[in-house]
Amino acid sequence: GGSLVASAYLGLGRTGDNAHLCNGDITVDPAYRRQGIGAALLKEVIDAADADGRSVFGTGTVQGHEAENFLKAMTLEQKLLDRRSRLHLDRIPSGLVDQWIADAVTRAQGYSLVVIDKKVQPEYRERFIGVLNAMNDAPRDGLDRDDEFVTLEQLDDWERQSEETGGEESTLVVVHDETGDFAGYTHIAWQPEHPVVLWQQGTAVMAAHRGHAIGRWLKAANLAKVIAANPEARFVDTWNAGSNKWMLAINDELGFSPYIWYTAWQGQVADIKAALATK
Repeated sequence: GGSLVASAYLGLGRTGDNAHLCNGDITVDPAYRRQGIGAALLKEVIDAADADGRSVFGTGTVQGHEAENFLKAMTLEQKLLDRRSRLHLDRIPSGLVDQWIADAVTRAQGYSLVVIDKKVQPEYRERFIGVLNAMNDAPRDGLDRDDEFVTLEQLDDWERQSEETGGEESTLVVVHDETGDFAGYTHIAWQPEHPVVLWQQGTAVMAAHRGHAIGRWLKAANLAKVIAANPEARFVDTWNAGSNKWMLAINDELGFSPYIWYTAWQGQVADIKAALATK
């Protein structure tokens, strides 16, 4: 009848980092499962990955989903448990945001808060890329993935995409006054056509500047800024590795709570090809 019953996606990063990796996703309408459609789509994806010289394939599932058995049969292994959390803005403990901002006066002396424009100011671009790369310190657990380093070209591309899609965002950095180094950053994004949900994306503090409650300062100050700019917002969603106890402690104190757990899976392309050949 021409209905769409399944789809597949393969992402092949061209940044030069992790050139051995690829990531994909397969979705099959529940009414059409167990008919070999998923395996057929996976074969197409894996053949394309192999043709591109990729050796490791990754995907994800909601924890406990029936697809886990299929992935295990295809030789993929669970590597990282990812927690998706939600903050109800009307449930933030009273005065907490203001307290975290006030704490910065004493705990983060010698640091200043700076607003990053939608297009990062020219004088900040090199330093901003440096602080973005602090995300490489986030736990990866068993994932086969090397460090990835943002380039000026990627930053240009992200800004172009944001402009084209009409997205809104708020980015703050903390600067070390003495050196001018960027000590940490945080970023929240949302779509004007769906202003109820905000997406808390990266937050990171450079190793040399930890221990001054900079992460709490950044999160609190950006929340206050975004709520003022988008009064329709009701929720903030974010993701963290389940093993990232440091960032989860900040999020939990702020009022985030888990509502979905995702599992990241990886497998060797050659092994998956061999498993598919038996189907």
